[in-house]
Amino acid sequence: MQYVDLNPADMTPEQIIARVHLYQNTYGVHTLVCSYTTSESHGPLVPIEQDGKVHLVCSGCDFIRHDIPMNVFSFIVDILHSSQEFMKK
Repeated sequence: MQYVDLNPADMTPEQIIARVHLYQNTYGVHTLVCSYTTSESHGPLVPIEQDGKVHLVCSGCDFIRHDIPMNVFSFIVDILHSSQEFMKK
């Protein structure tokens, strides 16, 4: 296990998107989901870049979350070698 604490202000949109994907696919964390429903048809929120900022979008409706919780950038996770290399860039 490795503790990772990142500052999103120091990250590119691509790095933030990669971090959200890593968080959303980590076993044991509560994924970020649409706040309009608990239906599984909406699925986890998907990070997209728009105007240089990353937003979280629901694929099942028009919900957009404009902030990314800080726990996405600070949590304990087994990080794959490729993810470690990407985050160093």
